[in-house]
Amino acid sequence: MPVKPIVSSILMCDSVITEAGTNKKSLIGVFNRIWASTLPAMHPNLWIFMEVTGIRGEVPLTIKIKPAFGSEAPIIEIEGRVRGQDHRAMAEISFHVPELPLMEFGDHLIEVLSGGHPCNSRRFAVTERKEQS
Repeated sequence: MPVKPIVSSILMCDSVITEAGTNKKSLIGVFNRIWASTLPAMHPNLWIFMEVTGIRGEVPLTIKIKPAFGSEAPIIEIEGRVRGQDHRAMAEISFHVPELPLMEFGDHLIEVLSGGHPCNSRRFAVTERKEQS
């Protein structure tokens, strides 16, 4: 019987570094807000880091980034598969988004789904950067 993946954390950062030999991850520049002076804007480099458990065999994962309110259409959608042998183990997974187009200010969501079923989500803000006078 398949076990639904449990996404225990979702973080956004500038870079994920994997240490050779130990496979330890270093997250560089963790953030929860993207600043933009005007729209549309392009965030040039984003990494999404997740910890996932409950994986036995190979399971599909979909990441959708979209505005929190209004449009259900994702700004970006990433499809992938993750493999695990022990459903009690914690897998660390990172996805690179080289360019994230931003069309509106306000709250946005990173949603994680498996087989079309929601596993978890996290909110982040796109905020207008006002020039100081």
